[in-house]
Order: sequence, then C-alpha cells, then structure tokens
Amino acid sequence: MRYLKSLSQKEVCADSFIRQVQYSQITDGKVEPSISTLEKPGSVFEVSISAFFNADELEGELNLPMMQKIKND
Repeated sequence: MRYLKSLSQKEVCADSFIRQVQYSQITDGKVEPSISTLEKPGSVFEVSISAFFNADELEGELNLPMMQKIKND
C-alpha cells in the first residue's frame, strides 16, 4: 500500500503516530497488530481496515496476507 501512495515507511509512521520499530515488526510479521493500531495506517492510506484483508479494495493489489500488504519493502 505504501508504494501505491508513494510513501516512505518514515512518512507512514509519522502520519499514523506509530513508532517505526513497531511498524517494522508488524510488516515483518513479528507481531499481530490490534484493530486500533491498524486504524492508524488505514487513515494514512485512506482505506478502512477491511482493505488490509480484502484485495478488492486495493487497486491492483493481490490477495496477500495483511502483513504483506503493508510490508515496507
């Protein structure tokens, strides 16, 4: 999703008030985020949190696991 919006990991973290280490752990699949944590980048990406689970809401995005959709690389 970051690439669809042309955002860096740093920009997503700053705009969503998530620490960069936490974001990295989420995208690397090391931790499972809470719903409230998912809402933060969801607002930056201008999508509902269901977009992390439903590929139909993403332009050209494959039906990947949520962590892969917000993955930083």
